[in-house]
Amino acid sequence: MEIILDGIGFFGPIILFISSLSKLMFLPAYLYGYLSLSVVNLLINRWLKITIQEQRPQGSRSFIGEQYERTEEFGMPSHHSQSVFFSLVFNYLARPNKFEFVMELFVCILTVLQRYKYKNHNWKQLIAGSVLGAMVAWIGASFIKSQLELDWKKGEKIDPIPAN
Repeated sequence: MEIILDGIGFFGPIILFISSLSKLMFLPAYLYGYLSLSVVNLLINRWLKITIQEQRPQGSRSFIGEQYERTEEFGMPSHHSQSVFFSLVFNYLARPNKFEFVMELFVCILTVLQRYKYKNHNWKQLIAGSVLGAMVAWIGASFIKSQLELDWKKGEKIDPIPAN
């Protein structure tokens, strides 16, 4: 059971990315926004890793034989935690659903715990990534929502947010 939970944690960013695509498929403005902001989120992470250059903790273990080279040698901020919390917050703002939120939050928690357990990151790196990912999602989704509301007020056809 432990290896399954660790696997969910390790693959959390991929799990939530695929989940996000399926949930946003019929909300094109949010889907395109999510895809674009995912790239922005990644670029911010890479830029910060290069700028800060904080090493990963000593004794880091591999889950599937992954090797850390170049910018991946650095651990600040954690890309795994930044990615999952980006997806969590964006999804909730785009399509609020408490059950889905709790399930995705569970994946986020498993991701953070797996990264700490395998000494891929320290708590500071994990918290920084989580907060940064949530902020990028909040800013991006709020902007998209504000633009949709403006279009709605102009009387232009847009895709409304489905009621849950």
